[in-house]
Amino acid sequence: MGENDLAKLNQPKRICVVTSSYGPSIARLYEELSTLKSNGNTKYEFHPVYLRFEGVAEPAFGYPVNYPYKTYDLAVTGTLESIRRIPLFVKMAKEIKKVVKYHNIDLIHAHWAIPAGFLACLVARHIPVITTLRGSDIKKFGRRKFFQYPIKYALNHSTQIVALSNDLKKEATQLSACENKIQVISNGVDTAKFKPANKYEVRSKLNISDEFLILFVGDLIKLKGVDKLIRVSTMLTHELPHQLVIIGDGPERARLEQLASSLRIKNVFFTGRVQHQDMPLYMNASDVLVLPSESEGLPKCVQEAMACGTPVVATNVGGTPEIITDG
Repeated sequence: MGENDLAKLNQPKRICVVTSSYGPSIARLYEELSTLKSNGNTKYEFHPVYLRFEGVAEPAFGYPVNYPYKTYDLAVTGTLESIRRIPLFVKMAKEIKKVVKYHNIDLIHAHWAIPAGFLACLVARHIPVITTLRGSDIKKFGRRKFFQYPIKYALNHSTQIVALSNDLKKEATQLSACENKIQVISNGVDTAKFKPANKYEVRSKLNISDEFLILFVGDLIKLKGVDKLIRVSTMLTHELPHQLVIIGDGPERARLEQLASSLRIKNVFFTGRVQHQDMPLYMNASDVLVLPSESEGLPKCVQEAMACGTPVVATNVGGTPEIITDG
């Protein structure tokens, strides 16, 4: 092996990360990968291109694309709203192309088939692309004719596909993805942080009473079914005195708060977003986590609750039954 070969071997493997939302689970993945070494010698180097970052520090090598819209998340936008965002997606594609060119990228890792997977495959040319299917990209948009072309393009042109659940893999194959290039790899949980703790000590730290505590964690969007949870809470009040803590934010928050007010519920508490580092406290303080979603990929909050030893009640949708055994 010559000097040039050794020099090339010792160069970091550069990965362009493409995502609409750079959040805790995605950030954690690259934190872990950055400690590993490829080929026993060279390290990985990450260059994320993203529309928003949330719940984590902005990446050191981040390339944000300005997101000027009020709509909370692409997952809740309709067809017309998505069409209006085409100039934004063009801008994102140009940013990916620029990062790929100037940083000599070896691999592109896209999160969600659209827009990230589609844009990555358009720009990639001869660079391999791994697309991770996370839920709404396949479960929601995959069933709409307008979005099927870009989703199928991403599925067919990706070098490899990662699905968070077997359910997502099944739906991807129904959208023409080659089954042989799909790997099912679920989200991981940091069990050094998410582990059982003394409930009373944790509640004291959070200033939470001793009443039975029902917890919801997630984006406040219609698909999560939080309105149903609030209505059920009113029915339980007399049989089971309790408090309902709703962690998360989104376009439905004002409507949900109004619903709780109109039902004269005094035991529902909206915390807004909670730092991911504080989530183990809330998981351990709770008696049960409830997730009444209409659609899911593989909900990480369920895995985190389980790691803390907290019981979970959830709807039988998406990949959820793959990690919950009824009864």
